Amino acid sequence: MMKKLSFSSRFLLCLSAGFLYLACINPVLAYSKDEWKSAAQIYASTCHYCHDTGVGPVLMGRQLPASYIEIRVRNGFNAMPSFKPSEIGVSDLGLLAKWISESVTLSNQIKK
Repeated sequence: MMKKLSFSSRFLLCLSAGFLYLACINPVLAYSKDEWKSAAQIYASTCHYCHDTGVGPVLMGRQLPASYIEIRVRNGFNAMPSFKPSEIGVSDLGLLAKWISESVTLSNQIKK
């Protein structure tokens, strides 16, 4: 039979798990605003996990308006979390939104 953990043990375990999440699992927190090197880096570190794996809708090649992308990133939508200006700066978000908006898919590139 397993021994029940005390409150302080559970608290420390949760605190440790939270730090692990912030440090290792959530890469968007590895950079603060205006420290990203490119829109591709932002996308690969934050958007790719859901939008290129079938969890979220495909973004690339849809010619979504940049303003729409910025609103969704700042406010979130359904299961998508919102990203604060301290996580993705205003200029970085503009760069990312423009990059996604102007992107083409592989099938679009083949047709040209």
